[in-house]
Amino acid sequence: MQIIDLRNTADFSAAKNTRKKTDLLIDFGQDLSLDKAIELALQRNPGIQVQKHQAASARADWWEARGKRLPHLSAEATARRYLDDQRLVPARSPGEAGAWSQDQYGADLVLELPVFTGGRLINRTSAAGLLAEASMDRLGRTREETVFNVISTFTAILEQRQVIESLRFSRKAVAQQKQKIQDLISVGKGVRVDLLRVRVRVSDIEQQIIAEENRLDVLNRLLANLLGMEIGQKRLPVKGELSFEGSDDGSDISGQASWQEVYTARQDYQALKNQVQAAEKFLAAATGEYFPRLDLRGTYGGRWAAGDSVVQAGASEKEDVGSIALHMNMPLFAGGEISARTAGARPDQAALQAQLRELDLQIRLQVQNARDAVIADTKRVQTTQAVIEEAAEALDIEQLKYNLGKGTIVDVLDAQDALLRAQTNHARALAAYNTDLARLELARGTILKITQFGLSKE
Repeated sequence: MQIIDLRNTADFSAAKNTRKKTDLLIDFGQDLSLDKAIELALQRNPGIQVQKHQAASARADWWEARGKRLPHLSAEATARRYLDDQRLVPARSPGEAGAWSQDQYGADLVLELPVFTGGRLINRTSAAGLLAEASMDRLGRTREETVFNVISTFTAILEQRQVIESLRFSRKAVAQQKQKIQDLISVGKGVRVDLLRVRVRVSDIEQQIIAEENRLDVLNRLLANLLGMEIGQKRLPVKGELSFEGSDDGSDISGQASWQEVYTARQDYQALKNQVQAAEKFLAAATGEYFPRLDLRGTYGGRWAAGDSVVQAGASEKEDVGSIALHMNMPLFAGGEISARTAGARPDQAALQAQLRELDLQIRLQVQNARDAVIADTKRVQTTQAVIEEAAEALDIEQLKYNLGKGTIVDVLDAQDALLRAQTNHARALAAYNTDLARLELARGTILKITQFGLSKE
């Protein structure tokens, strides 16, 4: 299965170009496999698009923070009018001739470079970079969660279709039984109360079919939303079958090294870890505001006298000017602003540390619960499969007894209901197995690496 990487510009452009093609998929009723559904979700899901834009914004913030550490070159222009004539440029030697004017113009190229900022710029740049990485990790986790939601919904649709198929089969079998009773009544051998019981059973099955069909429609709309589609009242052409490989996939993840691999693979954990490190950098940047700031500033430009001017012999109405200087700014009193900013950064960092520890425990719980669920689902699938065979055999026996006049219609209907429950429970168990298998991979952070999720492609 090809996974589209939306971090890649080319992949994103290709994703936009597939919109028209995807709409045709619905119009012409082409089959929609699980792999295709995942691919479409990664291309079109609105939640992924939101995270993608937020990641781009965080990266732009990092570029902005980095740019503040680099030299800044700008052009400045001035136009001044004085109450009295002013010298165009200061005298460079005693008795130097000059030009005086009320109106003066100037233009300069200004180069500014931060020399020392107490670590403020460096730490803020590092923090912005860490937040950009965290945003990309959140994008990755959103993609993983979207894949799981698609698998879960896709599996639920296949489950519903299997349940509805079982209900329709049961309705057909009960209808055949109803016809047999009517035939017996027509020749004076049947019992009318048996016919009434069968009719009630048929009506009950009809109500169940209506309810399950409605749930199937809801699931189809949910899957369409995950794929970023609008399908109205149509159903997606989902194609696939619930399958069971017979493996519990409950491999042991105990041990420090294995858990470390899980933490490394979990992109939400890595995102929060980067946020913790960014908070440390923000704290260091806030503390750095207590230190002096030293900037290098260089200028070069010209001055021009305009209007009524006085120009002494040997002077000119235009002059070149230039300078280079070091500027130092030392905060002596800031009204408590710096200390308040520093005091606020410390609890922010502590809160993120606590969240990281909480997520650490949640990941362990999620992996262990998902693993146990897969093991339990495996046993349920095996048990319900055996029950179906036994229920089908029991129904054959009750029908034979009724046909021979040695059983009652109640026993037949009970056996029929038991078979339906067994088939429904088996479908639910298969769906739970496939869903929990994907949930385990989601908990491990490896769901995007899986090419088959227990669902057949055909």
